[in-house]
Amino acid sequence: VVDALGCPLDTDGDGVIDINDECPGTPAGAAVDSKGCELVVGDTIVSLTGVNFETNSAVLTAHAKSKLDTAINRLADATGVVNVSVEGHTDSRGAAAYNQTLSLHRAEAAIHYLVNHGGIDASKLMAVGMGEGSPVASNDTSEGRAMNRRVDFVVSQ
Repeated sequence: VVDALGCPLDTDGDGVIDINDECPGTPAGAAVDSKGCELVVGDTIVSLTGVNFETNSAVLTAHAKSKLDTAINRLADATGVVNVSVEGHTDSRGAAAYNQTLSLHRAEAAIHYLVNHGGIDASKLMAVGMGEGSPVASNDTSEGRAMNRRVDFVVSQ
């Protein structure tokens, strides 16, 4: 079904055409994902593990840049999202205060890449340093520490 101009319909006005909309009836103007399902404050749009940096710095590695390219596509798919917190995380090695600052610098480096290489609107991104306080795995193993060194993209107010 198409409109008078031959364009596919988007009955609920969420930016996702009806044929691809898995959540029809979302409120107009609501932030939705690429499937048309509403995102709420606190929803993680993208969680990237392995966004690694040069040792003891906030310089992105080539591998990290390729992971951020994935984030660019997912952020572009999240129609209607007004603001995104880019949360940098670290493992527990090093002093907590140092990790807090380092995680903020890493979040800022990710934003810089998203803006300058992906065309993402900087006014919609906010860097947040989470330090070592929100691990997703044990810091007792190298595998766990690697999982904790990540960048999350979370819908914010």
